[in-house]
Amino acid sequence: MVLLLGAMQAEIVRIPRLMSRTDRRDWQRFVLYRGMLDGADVAVGCIGVGKVLAAAITQHLVETLQPRAVLLTGIAGALKGDLSIGDIVIGRDCVQYDFDVTALGFALGEIPYSGYRAVTCAPGLVACAAAASPPQGRGHVGRILSGDHFVDADEKRRLGAPDSQLCGDVVDMESAAVALVCALNKVPLLIVRTVSDTLDGRRPKRFARLVKSCGDTAVSYYRRLVSAGVLDSGTA
Repeated sequence: MVLLLGAMQAEIVRIPRLMSRTDRRDWQRFVLYRGMLDGADVAVGCIGVGKVLAAAITQHLVETLQPRAVLLTGIAGALKGDLSIGDIVIGRDCVQYDFDVTALGFALGEIPYSGYRAVTCAPGLVACAAAASPPQGRGHVGRILSGDHFVDADEKRRLGAPDSQLCGDVVDMESAAVALVCALNKVPLLIVRTVSDTLDGRRPKRFARLVKSCGDTAVSYYRRLVSAGVLDSGTA
C-alpha cells in the first residue's frame, strides 16, 4: 500500500474521486481514505499544517498502515529566482531551517546527537520522478526547507542564497518533519511540491485552483512510480 499525504485537505481532495471501493476513516478530526487506485491499494490522508502536527499524524499513519512508500504533495514557496508559479520541485532532501543549536557548535538545522540534518528522500523514487515529465510547469530536483513560520522576501533570499548554510530551493512547513518520520521508520519517501509563490513575491491569481492541482500532481507521479516498477523492485 502507498500512502499519499497532504498538509491541507484541499491539496488531496481530488484523489479520492479517482479511487474505487473507498473507505473513509476519521481520526482526531483528520480524514483518511483507503481504497484502490489503478488496481492498487492506496490510502490518502491529511496531516495538518506545521512540523509537529505533520510528524504526529504521519507517525500514526505509518504505524497503523505500514505503507511500502509515502508520497507527500502540496504547495511551497520558491527560494530561487528561476522557479515559477506552477513548477514542480521534487525533494532531494529536507532540512528544518528554524532548528538552531548553532550556539552549541551544531550546524544550522542539525538535530543534536541524532545524526540528522539534511534528511534524504528515497533516491530511487526521486530519480524515477525526475525522469518523468511534470504534469504542469517545469520539473526540478532540490532541497526543501521546512519551518513553523511564513518567511518574508528578505528571509527567502537568505535561505536560498548559494553561499548560505542551507541553500534551499523551496520552503514549506511540513516536508522535513515527514522526512524525519519516514527515515526513522525506514519508509521510502517521495515529495513533490508545487511552487505557489516566487522569490520576488508573485502569487497565482487562482490560488485555490493551484492548491487543488496538488492532488493531480500526486496521482501523476504515483502512476509514474507504479509504471516504472520502482515500488516493487526494492530500488526505492
